[in-house]
Amino acid sequence: MDYISVSERIGNKIKELRKEAGWTQEILAHEMNLSENSRSTIRNWEKGERLPTTDQLIQLCGLFHCDIGFLFGDYEQRYRSLADISEITGLSESAIRRILALRNGAPYLLSILNQIIEAAEFLPFLAEIQNCQRNLELAKSNSLVLDADYERLKGEAQKRGWLLMSFTDVALQHRSEAEHECQKLIEELTGMSRELEG
Repeated sequence: MDYISVSERIGNKIKELRKEAGWTQEILAHEMNLSENSRSTIRNWEKGERLPTTDQLIQLCGLFHCDIGFLFGDYEQRYRSLADISEITGLSESAIRRILALRNGAPYLLSILNQIIEAAEFLPFLAEIQNCQRNLELAKSNSLVLDADYERLKGEAQKRGWLLMSFTDVALQHRSEAEHECQKLIEELTGMSRELEG
């Protein structure tokens, strides 16, 4: 494993965040209120040749909307609290942000989400979705190999009056059933939520 110095890690993160923001080094220098010829300062930071001052690191955190630990490469999420939640739950930063947005913008939806997760049917429902995904992946990976065999077997089955479904058809049927179950669960929980509000 290659050793990367702290200054290189910080420099790589600054460069990544600058590019993510769509900024040139000149724009970042301007946003940092650095002098006109400060592109070299940004370049030196990004190369890991120099470190920003403490005040500049704090300013970078404000510009890039992150904690200093994120700039240091201590964790992958922009904020420590998100990193902790992500580590504990396995949820992505994007998923956590969506849940937090519900809390701030539509708390009743968060209540419904909470009821869905707490419902006894939730884990079996997730297991069914996982099975559907596996079946679809299997169908996709095997479809090229099995198409010729399937057509041959389908012809034989039809001669005998049997119904033969392809892997893809079976997977789609499972997916459709899972979607139907999900819709029923959502309707049931929405009704429970309305009863609680009423």
